[in-house]
Amino acid sequence: MNCKIFLIALLFVFAFASLVNAQGKAIKTKERIDMIKKMKLIDILELDDDKAEKFLLKYNSYDKKIEENRKKIRTTTNELESAITKNNSNEIVAKTNDLLKLQEELNKLTLEKLRGMKSVLSDVEYAKFVNFENKFVRKLVDTFIDEKVKRHSHNNR
Repeated sequence: MNCKIFLIALLFVFAFASLVNAQGKAIKTKERIDMIKKMKLIDILELDDDKAEKFLLKYNSYDKKIEENRKKIRTTTNELESAITKNNSNEIVAKTNDLLKLQEELNKLTLEKLRGMKSVLSDVEYAKFVNFENKFVRKLVDTFIDEKVKRHSHNNR
């Protein structure tokens, strides 16, 4: 039942996100998704207030590092696209290498986050956390795709 409520909430978030074009509103949508994710994690892990606070402090610290890396990836991706458009071979090679290094750093940070959370969770809580983290993005994408398919099929009637 909790999963259905969670997915419905995500559908509403994505329905709202699909109507949003302005960057400021898109950022708010991402913040809402992040908030829902954290609330769901605390619910699944069944953390008391004290443990939830410790968990969120550490979780947010890792997320901040990951988000900083993702911003660099977005910037470098845009720079690579520009180099490709300009057909600038030297810049293409340099930006491709930069992007690969940033992607490697993202993978390292993600693994560091997963491993780092072990120190504030019991073995069972940690297993639930790792499982949730691995499933969350897939469920988010699946939900978004399902919603788009439903809208597309509804519009073609």
